[in-house]
Formats: sequence, structure tokens, C-alpha cells
Amino acid sequence: MSHLIQFFKHPIRIASILPSSKSVAKTIAESIDFTIAEHIVELGAGDGPITKILLPYLKPDSKITVIEIDKKLCNDLNKKFQNEIKIGKLEIITGNALELRKYITTADYVINELPTTLLTKQKREQFFTDIKAVTKYACIQLNHSPNAGKQLREHFSDVKAKLVILNFPPAYVYIVRSNATYNSGART
Repeated sequence: MSHLIQFFKHPIRIASILPSSKSVAKTIAESIDFTIAEHIVELGAGDGPITKILLPYLKPDSKITVIEIDKKLCNDLNKKFQNEIKIGKLEIITGNALELRKYITTADYVINELPTTLLTKQKREQFFTDIKAVTKYACIQLNHSPNAGKQLREHFSDVKAKLVILNFPPAYVYIVRSNATYNSGART
């Protein structure tokens, strides 16, 4: 319910009227090679449906860092995942994910749930430049617009899209590989 309330308060900041479905979260998880993933960064986690699916797949020495701008959602995440935070599997940062490099210097995977199609061209270009700079293997972009693929292809050469219809609204999961030697990866 918190997600829906925050959407109506900040419709530009919260990308969707409802949290991402398990189908979206599983599609994202299937795009990550957890045998090599030591640090996953999730931008705009909302109330954590994707975080929840990813956490059990982490290796013992791996972690997820969430950057979420909404303080209420961050408070909810801190309560929901207090055990994972306590053991060092999860870090929650209250901040603007568009300032990614302020918080993160490197990540194996970046999961971006921000509505990038709504950003100005200048902000989007800077944001994608920052994602390229910190990402080792792949960026996984969740978006509800097919136009996101076109925008991603303007900045990245290897972009694959998966349409997830078991979500409201239906969502595109774009897998953007950062490293030419990277194997497509599969959940283990």
C-alpha cells in the first residue's frame, strides 16, 4: 500500500502504480550470473519486490546496495530487510540514484528501475554515462516503455529486451552487457 500512496504523491519519482511482479523479479534474477556477482546495485527499489527475490541467490560474500530517493520507502525497506542489513547482505542508501557515482564506484550488476524515458536528454545521457562507468558486467533496466530500448541503444551496443506481460502494467526488462567477454549469465 505504501508504494501506491507514494506513486500518487510523486508520480514522476515512482515509476509504476504497483510494485514489480514476481515475474519481473524472476526475469531480472535470471539475467544475473550469481556465481560472479559480488556487488549488485539496485536503483529505485521501491518497496523491495526485486530485492526480496535476489537476496537468496547471493553468495556468502556478496551484497546488494539499494539507492532509493523516497525516505518513506527507505524506512519500509530498512524494517522489511533488517536481518539482511544486520548481516551485511544489504545496504540501503537514501539518495538520488541519478547521482550514482556519489555513492558507488563499482558494481558487477546495476539494476535500474528509474523511469529513464521521463528524464531530460541531458540527465539521461549523464546517467547512462555513470552507469557505464561503474558497471562491470551488465546493467538491467526495468521500464514500462518500449522507447527505453531505443534510448539504451543510443548509449550501449549490446541491448536485449524481454517483455514481461505478467506485470501491471506490462514491463520490459532490458539487459545491457558492459563487457564483450561477459557470458549471458544464468541464475545458479
